[in-house]
Amino acid sequence: MVDNVLLSHTRFSHNMKRISGLIALAMSNEGQFKPTGFMTYTGVSADIFRLIVVFLHAAVEDQIRSNIPHNRTFRFQSGTDIDKELKHAGFNAAPLRPLYRPLTAMARRRNRIVHEADLPLKSTIIAPWGIADLWSLMQWNLTVLAFHFKLLEVLTIQHEVFSRRYDGVRKAMDEHIEFAKLMMNFPKANLADRLAAVQAMQDKLAAVMAALEPIRSGK
Repeated sequence: MVDNVLLSHTRFSHNMKRISGLIALAMSNEGQFKPTGFMTYTGVSADIFRLIVVFLHAAVEDQIRSNIPHNRTFRFQSGTDIDKELKHAGFNAAPLRPLYRPLTAMARRRNRIVHEADLPLKSTIIAPWGIADLWSLMQWNLTVLAFHFKLLEVLTIQHEVFSRRYDGVRKAMDEHIEFAKLMMNFPKANLADRLAAVQAMQDKLAAVMAALEPIRSGK
């Protein structure tokens, strides 16, 4: 089991580096990667974001397969699939359940991308990758990180390093949700209120980064 966990962790780290590289490329704001509006992307940039969703989904599936070798064909459409697989292997999946809702949302979007090319039914118009899509992608990225650290605890033992990193990512997820609320309620008229809202949004993003510091610093 220890060898499987180490293999899973290494594979996960490689996959997240690949995802980080794709995000950096899509948001490089150069040439064809420039946004076409406020936090809105089309063309190649939008398709790279779609590819990232597929990679994130694969990173979750790979963690299960790497740790439970008897099931190399594991696929998940919802958190229930993860729950069943871990229970069948003799693990307590309960600590992972708070993450099932965003993981299920990610799986559904992945299916739309893979099976429907992310095209609305009976339409030839490709929707841009907008601000809501971008926020969802960032939240799913955080969710996959949180899943990784909590899964390590489920498969091994509760360890301070795993707990600290998981708690940091969960705090980042919560701050990111608060950031979304600020965006949704952004004032439309008073300049002073708008400036205050911008500052509050910047503070929330700073809080997200601060919560992730234990992971970035390797602590």
